[in-house]
Amino acid sequence: IDADLQLPWSTVFLPDGNHLIYISAGPEMGIAYGSLDGSVRKFLFRSVNSPADYAPDPAGGDGWLLYNLGGSLVARRFNPATGEVIGEPARLADNVVGGPTFSLSTNGVLTFRRFRQPRRQLVWFTRDAKQQDPLGEAGTGVGRPRISPDGKSVAVHRTTDGNGDIWLETAAGGSATRLTFELGGDTNPVWSPDGQRLYYQSVRDDRFHVIERPANGLGAERVLLQGDTGTATQPVSISRDGRWLVVRMGSAGQAALSFLSLIDGKAV
Repeated sequence: IDADLQLPWSTVFLPDGNHLIYISAGPEMGIAYGSLDGSVRKFLFRSVNSPADYAPDPAGGDGWLLYNLGGSLVARRFNPATGEVIGEPARLADNVVGGPTFSLSTNGVLTFRRFRQPRRQLVWFTRDAKQQDPLGEAGTGVGRPRISPDGKSVAVHRTTDGNGDIWLETAAGGSATRLTFELGGDTNPVWSPDGQRLYYQSVRDDRFHVIERPANGLGAERVLLQGDTGTATQPVSISRDGRWLVVRMGSAGQAALSFLSLIDGKAV
């Protein structure tokens, strides 16, 4: 059917028993439509590792495709006979876990798995393992902490209303400052050696980006690297002279490290 067929569990047969929808990882990863005899193969739309399920309309006519879009479960009108996708997706539920975590019964009852924010608490420890003050509020789902070079701030990932962002916690206590506000997931912060800038991973339009932003929140962001569709791209570390950002890029179970020049933008 398709040499680029990915994730066999994502294959769903349509009511006629001859056509099906599945995830294809060709030039772009997304939902595709095909037939068992191989005469039909059509790419429908981009979607990163989210299978689609078909929901027939009880009143007859076109049904819907259900899939995960940026953490929301959505439905989109779909003609199973022609493979035509109609209109824009309608949101059914928020904070839905990605992957095959939803199922539709034949009588129209929908089940899905909702994301539950973990209750974490960051705590300071001395080098001799003595517990000191907590960092930030309890139960805010913070993680991936990176301490600033001067030790006065900690960049963390925090999930709020299903959206992941970078926040700055002060080492001496006090209120946290939100650094990113874009839709999509922002995580894996890395400080510049002088503490003036932060580099982090941002997922936008189903693609992974590496972003640079002033640590004080003033000034515009800069996109340093945009990963290919289906390739997870994230900053890992930075050289002491601030010239090279170590970036991890991986897909299909394989990963590699590259040095990204912060002078000319070239990757080695």
